[in-house]
Amino acid sequence: MKKYLSLFFIFFFLTQFSVYANELSLMEGDVIGETEIIEDSSTAYIEAATRSRFGHIGVVFKYNGELKVFEEYPPQAQIVTVDEFLNRSPGKFAVIRNPKALTSDQLETMKSVALNLVENEYPYNYSQIKNDSSMNCSEFVNFVFSKIGFTLGKVETIGKLHLKSFIGHPWRLWKMGNPDISKNDLVITPKSIMQTPGWIKVAGVLNPNDNLSDRELYRQWKSENAIHDIAREWMLFEWQIKLMSWF
Repeated sequence: MKKYLSLFFIFFFLTQFSVYANELSLMEGDVIGETEIIEDSSTAYIEAATRSRFGHIGVVFKYNGELKVFEEYPPQAQIVTVDEFLNRSPGKFAVIRNPKALTSDQLETMKSVALNLVENEYPYNYSQIKNDSSMNCSEFVNFVFSKIGFTLGKVETIGKLHLKSFIGHPWRLWKMGNPDISKNDLVITPKSIMQTPGWIKVAGVLNPNDNLSDRELYRQWKSENAIHDIAREWMLFEWQIKLMSWF
């Protein structure tokens, strides 16, 4: 009986959220940022390094008569429904918009660029370091807008990120996975996109201007039942992450 009740409530919640997603009044050219901790615990590295909850972003365009999210997501560039995008981490997102409406020509140019990346199955950048052969989600959005002369986010060195988060453990693991990585390597982060000057937040609960402490990140991750998966990703016990968050 408990199993069926649980399934009912999960179905009810996701259905309600799906309806909510359709009532966001999204427009073409909107950028959506979200945490993906629930679905992909590896994004904890990004959240810790940027002191934010933004681990993934995408851009909205109309496709086949319906608003969809274009994104760079493992293993390659793709198009997903708004519901699919938001249901990866229900409720934890924000939408930003340029207060000056984009022209139809600008939107068509961007959509054409994004669609070309999708059709060519442009590969995902697992290293997160800027290169000429792959892109991560932030690089995808930045690239698409650059084709109409807009600069979303900023290119910065890894050394500018919060590499001392959780007493530097995420950074040590990052280097373990890529020994050649340098603090001088260039990156674009979801948080930098969401903080694009002049753009305004029009929906969602996440705050693009948050600058969260390790303790605040830990508490939020724990409330989302993500700590177990993060501990496994970081090769730690859960109590070690909690202890790290207090330094």
